[in-house]
Amino acid sequence: MTSIENKIIDAVTKAVKAAYPKADVESTYVAKPSAFPHVTIWEEDNTNPMQYQGTAQSKRYASVQYIVNIYCNDKTKKATAKHIADIIDGVMTDLGLLRTLRRPTPNADRTIFRMSMRYRGLVEEGITEGDTTTYIMHHS
Repeated sequence: MTSIENKIIDAVTKAVKAAYPKADVESTYVAKPSAFPHVTIWEEDNTNPMQYQGTAQSKRYASVQYIVNIYCNDKTKKATAKHIADIIDGVMTDLGLLRTLRRPTPNADRTIFRMSMRYRGLVEEGITEGDTTTYIMHHS
């Protein structure tokens, strides 16, 4: 199965922490974040596309979907969340993923502003040289 999850999470973490060094970025849901702003990003789906199922190419392609949640609780929490969303959108778009959702999401703790985003793409596993594999992202 083709997986680029670590590459995507690493790229998002690096970009968010460059702008917000105290930000917390996790690849799993955290019920009580230890720091804010807090970002969660995880691979929600990784499946073989229908057109490649049952073929020799099925292991080279994956249809992927990622969920991002941004939590902020400072005085300008909505503006901060939108700025972080713009940073993440730039990273994800540069990686070739297509954003399919961006919206404020109600949060149980109303002192925290939450922004949710969803991305999708079709990953093609390319050439492997040593420990490095190249990936090509297509819009699905």
